[in-house]
This record gives sequence, C-alpha cells and structure tokens, in this order.
Amino acid sequence: MKLNYLQSQEFNNWNDFVDKSPQGSLFCKTWYLKALGTDFEILVIEENMLIKAGIVLARNFMNSYSNPMFDKYLGVIFAFEPKVTQKIISKQ
Repeated sequence: MKLNYLQSQEFNNWNDFVDKSPQGSLFCKTWYLKALGTDFEILVIEENMLIKAGIVLARNFMNSYSNPMFDKYLGVIFAFEPKVTQKIISKQ
C-alpha cells in the first residue's frame, strides 16, 4: 500500500472512485470543489495502482483544514468491497 497526494491529472480517477464508493457524494467531486473556489488536496491510499481510500483536504481562508462553505461532507471515502458488510464499514 502507498499513501500519496493526487496530481491534477489524476482527478478523473478520483471522480470515478467517488462514483463507486458507498460514501461517495457530489461534495467530494473535484469539479464541485473547483466550482466553489476551494483550495484542496486529495490524499489517497493506493494498492496495485487502485485507490482503496481517500480524503479531500480543503483549506479555508485561514489556511487550516475544514469543510468549505456549501460543502456538506468531506470525510474518508473507502473503495466498494462487495463482501464487506455495513458493520465493517461503520467500524472503518
């Protein structure tokens, strides 16, 4: 497993990952964050070149991490695993 920040050319991979994730939402899409004018980075855990988990790290006007205005949720997002139950996802 590898922890790294995504580059802007990898944002399409992130948006596809968000679409497939049970926790994914519009609020985590890069095009939505760009439309808000938010300064953000995306930190991911990758395994075999696939995103397994990630989080959007958005900065506010004081340069600290927080949810931007009009963005409801920016928590950790996990990859869809067909054999994982809701109980396991809740523990994650």
